[in-house]
Amino acid sequence: MDAVVLPEGLAALPPGAGLDAALGAIELSQVANDRILEVLAAQYRQLCHEQARMVAVIAEVGRCEGHPGPGQITRLDTPEYHASEETRAALRFTRRAAECEHELAEKVVHGMPGVFTAWLAGDIDRQRVLVFDRYLTGLTPEQVASICRVAVPRAPALTTGQLAVLLRRMVIAVDPEAAARWYRKGVRERNVFAHLAHDGTITLSANGLPADEAEAACVRLQDLAAAAKRAGHPGLIGQIRCDLYLGMLDGRFHHMTRDQVIITLITSYHETGSAGTAADQNSGLVPATGGDKPAQATPDDPIPSHDEPGDPIPPDDERGDDQPSDDGAASTGTSTSGDDVVCTGDTPIRDERAGIEIRVGIATLLGHDEHPAEIPGLGLLIAPDARHRVDLQRRAQWRFAVTDTNGHLIFDGLTRRRPHSIRRDGPPGGIVELHVPITLLEELAIGGVTASGEWGGVINDVTDQYTRRDRQHQDLNSRPDARLPGAALRRHTEIRDRTCTFIGCRRSASSCEQDHTRDHNHGGNTVTTNLGPCCPHDHDVKHNGGWRVTQPQPGIFVWTSPLGGVYQTGGETFLPPMPDPEPTELGPTFDEPTLVIDGPILSRPPPKSPQPPTPPPKVYPDEPPF
Repeated sequence: MDAVVLPEGLAALPPGAGLDAALGAIELSQVANDRILEVLAAQYRQLCHEQARMVAVIAEVGRCEGHPGPGQITRLDTPEYHASEETRAALRFTRRAAECEHELAEKVVHGMPGVFTAWLAGDIDRQRVLVFDRYLTGLTPEQVASICRVAVPRAPALTTGQLAVLLRRMVIAVDPEAAARWYRKGVRERNVFAHLAHDGTITLSANGLPADEAEAACVRLQDLAAAAKRAGHPGLIGQIRCDLYLGMLDGRFHHMTRDQVIITLITSYHETGSAGTAADQNSGLVPATGGDKPAQATPDDPIPSHDEPGDPIPPDDERGDDQPSDDGAASTGTSTSGDDVVCTGDTPIRDERAGIEIRVGIATLLGHDEHPAEIPGLGLLIAPDARHRVDLQRRAQWRFAVTDTNGHLIFDGLTRRRPHSIRRDGPPGGIVELHVPITLLEELAIGGVTASGEWGGVINDVTDQYTRRDRQHQDLNSRPDARLPGAALRRHTEIRDRTCTFIGCRRSASSCEQDHTRDHNHGGNTVTTNLGPCCPHDHDVKHNGGWRVTQPQPGIFVWTSPLGGVYQTGGETFLPPMPDPEPTELGPTFDEPTLVIDGPILSRPPPKSPQPPTPPPKVYPDEPPF
């Protein structure tokens, strides 16, 4: 095969339209081996150039004035406060991603011209630009310029780690207080994050922690895990640490002594057979040393009433995240009233865990399928764990959503019935939302499930309410002049709309504010066709960011941006069609951990656990000593 002839001067061709055309004409499979690196370098320069162009466009969007006339060009001297929402909606970015992109664009394009020029020329890439942004933020323009004059020409030859060291040295040189300021800034911006992993598990992390307190937390976690291991816990040390971490955060170990925590860890592990299984270490509570098991509810045994009192009067337009729910146990936060108490020996332990919101098909709970449940705003939960969580949350508010054959909502409500086998302890608060296809509801009635069986009381109640759906639908809109929606109306829009109604927002509707599509003080009624959940941020975008929203039909929202973008949200199905199961043979070793999780939390040994010194490298006769 003859090698392709590369364009003359490819290595020196500046990025832009010419280089893009030259690269597009090259057939990569025919490039000679000794010339492929030349193509790699040229493609890299072009990529850096396009990255810089993209950031320049985002910066320009940030300076565009909203609601322009046709063909009008108007720019602002400073970024428009809600400009990132335009990019967020147009490119379907998350809110955080859009804000970060606009912040980077503004700082680099307008605040670090030397860095931006090098980026546009293809000399540095996005990762190096992010290092400049990280270390130069907060400095004066004069300080930034003096550092960039030295650092930018050197940056192409440095790795990001080397560049970070150089910039940190230079910043401390021009501003000796910089290190302390960085530290204080990091602590001020501390936060906790939850990330969905590809395997469905969650990574929970925190940043900006004070070093001494973080060290103390690590030492305590390490010591407790080591003590549990010495006491006979069969799990790996990393698994024990995770169980401790969750138990301390979700309240499972609240008010427990050190010994009680260790006994609980070991007991839970033996009950489930392994860590992190469907039972989630069961309740994390040590069984009482004496006495009978908790009594079980009968099929028709009603749960303590979640009556709907009068509307609270919050200070703002609608109920926000910090407003109490008026559905009894509807709140997803903790409630300390009526907490269950169990005993370890003679010492009572109060269950301080919080209920969560979970959405799950009733077919999954009945064992008809293995479809995952949903934890709104976070991710999916596999069927065995979903059944356990529902069984645990007897004291949550239980909602139901009856759907048509296409998975669209046709009726929703609240049930106070619970299955026969459900436990009586568990955390207060939370929401369990049952998805019930109308075909399955009819099938269960015909099959006699409504007459008997552990789910009979629940199915009977849903069926009975469904037969009276017309009257209940009318009741939802019985107070159109009310300033705030009643509990049933608010619950209906939360079930119907699932999330905040803004483009791409995944925040659960139950933790959003109720927004009048047409503002109440402008004549908007408090009815199903004029209400929808909106998170506090996007509620502010609507009222103060120049966005407009209409609701042409219940649950369908059309948002119009200040720059003229039009976006429709809502109307998603509850139960999308799923493929038939095709199990994969994973092999006998799949359940074994593939990561090394037995090391210490920190990159050094824990206290009082000295490691033997590292032996010197062996020197072989025929090889140099390195």
